[in-house]
Amino acid sequence: MVNIKDVRVSNSNLKAKNTGHGPLFVIGTSGIGKGTLRQFAKCANAPKVYIVDRSMTSAAPLLSELESLNPLGTFIFIETEISLIKNVDTVCAEIKGKEQNLDLVFLSAGYLSVAGRQETSEGIDTFSSLAYYGRLRIIDNFLPLLSASVSHRVISIFNGGKESTIDLHDLELRNSHSFTNAINSATTQTTLAFEELAKVYPMVTFCHVHPGFVTTGILDRLTGTVKGIWRLPAILARWNVVPVVQLFGRSIDETGEWGFLLQRVQSIHQRSRSTRMKWVLLCQTAWMLRRALL
Repeated sequence: MVNIKDVRVSNSNLKAKNTGHGPLFVIGTSGIGKGTLRQFAKCANAPKVYIVDRSMTSAAPLLSELESLNPLGTFIFIETEISLIKNVDTVCAEIKGKEQNLDLVFLSAGYLSVAGRQETSEGIDTFSSLAYYGRLRIIDNFLPLLSASVSHRVISIFNGGKESTIDLHDLELRNSHSFTNAINSATTQTTLAFEELAKVYPMVTFCHVHPGFVTTGILDRLTGTVKGIWRLPAILARWNVVPVVQLFGRSIDETGEWGFLLQRVQSIHQRSRSTRMKWVLLCQTAWMLRRALL
């Protein structure tokens, strides 16, 4: 298995080789999104990055850090509630009005909850909107810009490689919503969608990546959604179990280093179409991608 030290050397070498990046689009300023943005700032030459999240106040410290890490970079923050499809369309239209191409669409925003189905004002399950529907809408909106780029790729950080059977008669989970079903449905639909998109847009690389367990604080927030008789056990787990489990996770900065490395999939475009299709499947897990890229 590739050592993280080798990843860091490879990333630093990319900065020396690259003359620059086209515009990048990143969803999420915490967790894996935060770690990846830091690596883009450290290792990319004068990147132009559109960053979308729901709170400018929360994102301000990170934006200041990014500008400090890369004074030549341009980091444009757009504040909106990305779980709403209408907001997704508005943001995409704004960027499409300014740019002719996009090098990368990096999607990592999401959350976990055991509180049951919670719908947005548009009637969509919030988890499903963030993990699947919103992401696919972003990709669909940006396909013209991605197709116009020389280095075009989509990276969705979620649960690739963990696909399972889903109910084709209840894809929106209106009748069978549960914590597990929501994850399984978004996982499988994402991979199937990416495989179909790769057939129609063979010039674009689509990666559905499972990063493993990362210490983003998501378990801490997950226990906070537990209600009823399980509330007390959840509180005890939050203070006693979760801190121990976190010791075995990967940091957001290390995961961000892998996230930055993923842009090397651009070399795939020089291979045959059948080979690119195989790479779509390989990109479903970070572990496979590690062995394939280095």
